[in-house]
Amino acid sequence: PETSQIGVLNEGISGNRVLHDGAGSNALARLDRDVLAQSGVRYLIILESINDIRYATNQRGPEDAATVPQIIWALQQISIRAHSRGLKVYCGTILPFGGSKNANNEGEQMRHAINEWIRKTNTFDAVVDFDLAAHDPAHDAGYKAMADSIDLKLFQ
Repeated sequence: PETSQIGVLNEGISGNRVLHDGAGSNALARLDRDVLAQSGVRYLIILESINDIRYATNQRGPEDAATVPQIIWALQQISIRAHSRGLKVYCGTILPFGGSKNANNEGEQMRHAINEWIRKTNTFDAVVDFDLAAHDPAHDAGYKAMADSIDLKLFQ
């Protein structure tokens, strides 16, 4: 009941990245339009960077380059800009992508490093640990597990 009056605006784009354009404008470029310019926004859940990792570790050109420090910088910038508008900012850990045709050891190392930073930083108001919620590859209901991992008390 405490969260029944909260709506969800999902501006996720499959294939989106935080650093480079690809499947639409990158997350930094579209933050103002998709989040900050929307009326009534109070909370932001960030779930980004898997595509930055995927492209960086399977590079086709310089437009795909991304490092762990660059990705962390981009997530910090999103948080700083949202906080400056009074939003609560929650960051989701990056989900595993093993089994994907783009999975590789370098990408997995990047994912772990970024997730470790997300879990330990004070950049965000809270962390939604999607990685922990969905880490079991035998679990078929990954999106439900992700949704269930969000503590609704964050929105009270």
